[in-house]
Amino acid sequence: MRAIKYLSPSLRVLAAAIAFCGIPSCSYAQTSIPWTVTYSNALEDNGPLTSDFDNFNQQTLRQLFRTNIGGTAVRVELSNLFGSQPFVVADVHVAIGILNADGSPSSSTVPGTDHTLTFSGASTVTIPAGQSVLSDGVAFNLPANAEVMTSIYFPQGIPAGIDLAFNNDGRGPLLFLAHGDVSADTSISPYFQSTNPFILTSIQVQNAQSLGTVVAFGASITAGDQATYDHGWVLDLAQRLSAAGLPVGLANKGISGNGVIGGAGPQAGDRFMRDVLQVPNAKAVIFSDDIINSLGGPNPPTFDAIIATVTPLIQQAHAKGLKFWCSTLTPNGGRPATDWTPAAEAVREQVNAFYLNPANGCDAIIDQAKATQDPAMPLRYFPAFDFGDHLHPNDAGHVAIANAVNLGLFTPTGVPPITPPSTCGKFLSGEGMIHDQPLFSCNGQNELYFQGDSNLILYNNNTEVFSTRTEGHNPGVATLLADGNFVVTDAAGKILFSTNTAGGAAGGQALVVEDDGNLNLYSNAAGTGTPIWSSNTGASAKAPRKLLTY
Repeated sequence: MRAIKYLSPSLRVLAAAIAFCGIPSCSYAQTSIPWTVTYSNALEDNGPLTSDFDNFNQQTLRQLFRTNIGGTAVRVELSNLFGSQPFVVADVHVAIGILNADGSPSSSTVPGTDHTLTFSGASTVTIPAGQSVLSDGVAFNLPANAEVMTSIYFPQGIPAGIDLAFNNDGRGPLLFLAHGDVSADTSISPYFQSTNPFILTSIQVQNAQSLGTVVAFGASITAGDQATYDHGWVLDLAQRLSAAGLPVGLANKGISGNGVIGGAGPQAGDRFMRDVLQVPNAKAVIFSDDIINSLGGPNPPTFDAIIATVTPLIQQAHAKGLKFWCSTLTPNGGRPATDWTPAAEAVREQVNAFYLNPANGCDAIIDQAKATQDPAMPLRYFPAFDFGDHLHPNDAGHVAIANAVNLGLFTPTGVPPITPPSTCGKFLSGEGMIHDQPLFSCNGQNELYFQGDSNLILYNNNTEVFSTRTEGHNPGVATLLADGNFVVTDAAGKILFSTNTAGGAAGGQALVVEDDGNLNLYSNAAGTGTPIWSSNTGASAKAPRKLLTY
């Protein structure tokens, strides 16, 4: 038997609270609160089951999913999108799952957390061919970034030969099959396990503070292929949002191999309605890596053909009131010449230039290319971020992509959230100041001060030695972003000043007000070595000043 992780005291309290809420008076959701997606996948056609599984007849399908936003009630969506006949499911349960000691999924659940889900009050439901069904909501105090186990019993099995909905998630194992109805059991004895989820397409929560759902739309990089379990840039972004206190649901609609022209599964334009516009409480979409798969092979489409597929998606999103956030395309240098041609690279660079042009129609840019490229060889991944196939990022590369997302996009004002500095004379990633707040060097002789007119000034013994020259605006924040840029924003989140040092490979991790009167930005949290940006106002100045004002 595999060892399981020790349950923390907080998880014990959670288990007790959920067990208490198992009484009938707790088994309902509040209809006045919108539902927000906390887990989702993009459906693909798996084809029919093989004979090895006896069509799931009188078997329990148990699946473990990592959620993002927490909530006070839960419901699930089950799909028969590609089926030609209906099928019956029964005794559907949801509970808190358990990871093994090595961090991989187990098939067990936390005692006392199990809840039965119903469908219009019934424990059994028939899912019509080509359709999906939503369960009733059940009161469930689900924490953010939790492991949630769902169990589905098939009393009659799946009709032979029908196509099943699944997602090629590529990580796990996260699916477990066991004989009999064991949905309510804490521990089961699975006879089969796999990495790809079936039938369940979303888990949704009610959260009174929810800012809505943001859809991550893309291909294998978005889906998290080649990332280890509980990693991938969407999950890493969820961790950042949670740490910043931003209750946002993330719906991962990545399909491995998917494209805007060609590719695996339905093309981007054919699934955009279902996977973006119909997602509950959707507020924005991050359009990620589908284009990369369309450019692969010996005869890639032209730039004009690619953009002709993207522009209608921007228009459709805007027509539904959704923001459309464009992501630049990650490097592909080093892939086999048969997979990535000079013509493909030329189009990739054209697409990235188009995205970085303010007239593109995008509401924001997430610069995945800059976050992951090697500064010395921008056509390739930074080696520490490359999974090894020169196409996919590894876990560190996924973190770099997540860090490239400005959290100000998720706030009502557009200003990124900040925390106060944790030590004298230094801002670490995510730390910053609002107006009329100072940051002193450790010897107290130098002061970085953010004025009420948005100008940031460095004083040495009360003498001004450096200024961002950003006066004349309503102030927002001065902060070191997770992507490595130190910025000054106005009250609407517009960047007025930037050190122009973004990039996961060499971005800033510590801004230091030095004792000698210099302001230095370093690529390490210790604030040591050669700075990557400097105000050049003190004896320790070692780097050229790189100013970028807007």
